[in-house]
Amino acid sequence: MKKLFLGCSIFLAIIVVAMTIAMVILGKDDASPEDSDLWPARREITSENNGHSSLVAAAKGLDWPEEDRWLSEMLEGKRDWDSQQVQLVLDKNAEPLSQLEAALAKEDLQFPMIERLNDPLPDFRAFMQLGNLLRIRSLASHQSGNLEAAFEDALRLVALGEKLEQSESSLITYVVGSSGRQRGFDLLVKLLGSDGLDLRLLKRCQVALGNLKKASRGLEIALAIEYGMVSRGIDDLASGKLGLNAIQGGDDKEGGALDRIGAMPYVFMPNRTKRQLANTFRTFIKNAPKLCSAMEKPSLPPMPKPGFVGQFAYLLAPNPVGRVLASIVLPGFEHVFTEKCAEETLLAELLTATSLRCHQLKTGTMAPSVTEIDPECSTGEALDGFEGKPLHYDAAQGKLQAAIAEGEGKYAEKARTMAIELGFP
Repeated sequence: MKKLFLGCSIFLAIIVVAMTIAMVILGKDDASPEDSDLWPARREITSENNGHSSLVAAAKGLDWPEEDRWLSEMLEGKRDWDSQQVQLVLDKNAEPLSQLEAALAKEDLQFPMIERLNDPLPDFRAFMQLGNLLRIRSLASHQSGNLEAAFEDALRLVALGEKLEQSESSLITYVVGSSGRQRGFDLLVKLLGSDGLDLRLLKRCQVALGNLKKASRGLEIALAIEYGMVSRGIDDLASGKLGLNAIQGGDDKEGGALDRIGAMPYVFMPNRTKRQLANTFRTFIKNAPKLCSAMEKPSLPPMPKPGFVGQFAYLLAPNPVGRVLASIVLPGFEHVFTEKCAEETLLAELLTATSLRCHQLKTGTMAPSVTEIDPECSTGEALDGFEGKPLHYDAAQGKLQAAIAEGEGKYAEKARTMAIELGFP
């Protein structure tokens, strides 16, 4: 019995020693990755040209209704327009709207650099509410017959979205900006069918839309900045400045035993994690200017196989904390890229719609096809952002959409949601 016990003890000791040696060998971290290409140079912008302080002041002064469901439903067309209530909201926010206009009048918008995962973020909710104020005021102007003011505020909403997209800030700033631009586009589509629209105002709209910067430029920079935040966050985790729970939005203090386990060399390899993330972000950045159909599939961290055995094996492999961390900090990038392609498609549809409306105002008839639009009205061939193909125009139904929307496939359903119906004969 003693011999059996001794034999088992020796066997277990050998296994422990072997596992320890394996963990020492396999747990050696990689060299620090070369990622200088992922750290973009930040533009120097003077305070005179930066709309940041005016935008922050507008956000702080915002007087938004605590119960705003009625307002949301009104904007979505689910509730009758209440001019009195709308005017009350606009009157309370006259000063924030004035400050917002001042911010948009500046050449640039740049936020203080967000460097780490636990750095405070701007008040994006307030920025979205400021955008909604522009929507409300535009629709109110339209209701009162002031078409020029309605177009001005719709274009301001587009400008706000663009400035947020191009602000060289975090990825969430880009996403909020993209949403704002698309809402501005939607509003302009509705205004195109207005009675009393003249060629002067329509041309002004075309020029403003034609001068917009490409969404992909803002996305490339936002992705590089996002990598910088994540890279510094990994360094902070490795040095103990940041706790693991902070990665999921919790307290940034140390998490006790969890952090001590996560700091073990075999369990967490900071440089290997950064190298894997750097390769993934490079693919993301290369994809930013591409059509959705041409995007390269990135190499994402492997996820555990279902079941206890699969999850246990996942945790036993080297760098489990790094792999889990990578899966947490990599947001739904496929959604981000799909929305980028959708935004480009909606802009192409809107520009084509302005050309069709211009042709109708000028000739008194609708162009039977986009190739037969009056040359003085045309904004050029418009291609969708999904496949780069010419838009499909159904003259009988007054409908514009990406060609892919008529078929099946990965982006067909999204393309169908971006189709626009012309509100003019």
